[in-house]
Amino acid sequence: MKNASERVVDNLKKLLKKRSETAEQVAFGAEVAKSTISRLMAGKLNPTVRLLEKLANHFEIDIKTFFD
Repeated sequence: MKNASERVVDNLKKLLKKRSETAEQVAFGAEVAKSTISRLMAGKLNPTVRLLEKLANHFEIDIKTFFD
């Protein structure tokens, strides 16, 4: 079973693919550093609630979607 951070990363990757966005575009839209998105996707950063809120706002989704 995957942990919460792994589920977040998997769902973030799915959203990127679905919307044909790059990590750089997401970072810009979510108003976070590109390195933050890169580190998150590489599993080197555990997401904070604030980061998930920013990403959820960018994607116009509920924050719980990252944990589905």
